Amino acid sequence: MDSRSLDFAAQIGDGVDVVLNSLGGEFIPKSLGVLRANGRFIEIGKSGILTSEQIALLPRGIRYTAFDLGELAMTDPAQFHALLESTMELFTSGELTPLPRKDFCTADAGAAFRFMAQARHLGKIVISMGQRAMAPVAQSAPPAEHTEFLTDWPKRRRRIAANCSPAVYASWQSE
Repeated sequence: MDSRSLDFAAQIGDGVDVVLNSLGGEFIPKSLGVLRANGRFIEIGKSGILTSEQIALLPRGIRYTAFDLGELAMTDPAQFHALLESTMELFTSGELTPLPRKDFCTADAGAAFRFMAQARHLGKIVISMGQRAMAPVAQSAPPAEHTEFLTDWPKRRRRIAANCSPAVYASWQSE
């Protein structure tokens, strides 16, 4: 399925029960259009949030929720921490697997942005501080330094970072 064009909607047969959306613009009505009756649309994007008037016009009992994980981290750190821990357990057990990623060092940041602009990749593009570029990786569990960062949530820090290098993590601890 091609989620980078509006053609994805035509590739969905009888519809879906849940859409987890981060797309904006014309993708929002297309994504709403693939929901079955009484479906749930969960918006995790920062733009294109529907107004209460727009939500009232949604058909077929569709439920719409805008969710901001960053806000949860700031307003309820304990719940955020619990969610991270339970998510990490799913990765550790193998029930979830990380998206593939392609790493670039900061010296290759321009190449990373050119690679991203091609919009042909799957997964994440990571620019790492002080590390050499690595081949794309599909891992069965997150590396230990990432797990430590997520599960040992520093109370004095409210920073959220994905795939930070051990050097970056260590520099935050010394600040």
